[in-house]
Amino acid sequence: MELLLSITLFTAFGAAFVLVNMLLGALARPQVPNPEKLSVYECGEPSIGTSWV
Repeated sequence: MELLLSITLFTAFGAAFVLVNMLLGALARPQVPNPEKLSVYECGEPSIGTSWV
């Protein structure tokens, strides 16, 4: 029973660590969209139509 508790706590803390770091990264990064960032890039070729297949 003690081993199961240890594994559960280790998994929970590991998942919480990943989620907290992803949340902090999303909050800390700059939110500056511009037309060049939002444009479709097709390996240097001009795109034809939309990016949706």
